[in-house]
Amino acid sequence: MEVYFRTRGDFRVVHEPFADSYWKGRDSNEVLQKLKLSVATSDAPVFIKDIAHHLPKSIREDKDFICSFTHVILVRAPLAAFHSHIRVNPQVKPHEFGYQALFETLRQIQRLTGKTPYILIADDLTSNPSETIELLCKSLDLEHLAEALSWEAKEEKDWRAAQKWQARAASSKGFEKTSDCSLPPLPLDYKEIFELHRRYYLEILAQL
Repeated sequence: MEVYFRTRGDFRVVHEPFADSYWKGRDSNEVLQKLKLSVATSDAPVFIKDIAHHLPKSIREDKDFICSFTHVILVRAPLAAFHSHIRVNPQVKPHEFGYQALFETLRQIQRLTGKTPYILIADDLTSNPSETIELLCKSLDLEHLAEALSWEAKEEKDWRAAQKWQARAASSKGFEKTSDCSLPPLPLDYKEIFELHRRYYLEILAQL
């Protein structure tokens, strides 16, 4: 989705502004103030992509900030997400699979804005990108730019700090359908945490 908004050319794109707060302990309020200033002075609408568990509680409770955006929740089927996360980060912590944080963020957005954010299903995006993006654009009152559905493979400068997470995006040329082959079961030591996050995934889908 981030690459798509870069390809459109009519948005300023900000990549995971709170990642350094989560991974490196950077002051999240300092990041927030700089981000607010950057958004306020931008000559184009701003698209921000971040991960729900990156956001500290103070950010999620900042009503002015939360209410200044239209929110989209992008969610992937848990089994595929678990396999992907374990492959890239074998030392993954239980909360970093992210579904609990994503659901809690969705609920917080509902509380602060009175609206349910647009929920985008990753499988829909990869299996039928044209229709899925057209529906998203209609919901967000954006022009549907069909030409932005494909792009040249490219690594962005702001991905380099966490290159292993962006490898597939960097090599992509569009929304690519994942393999239809069935995924193997997860190792038994992930069973309990998988079921926890799967419940939050189903709670997110219940908001559709």
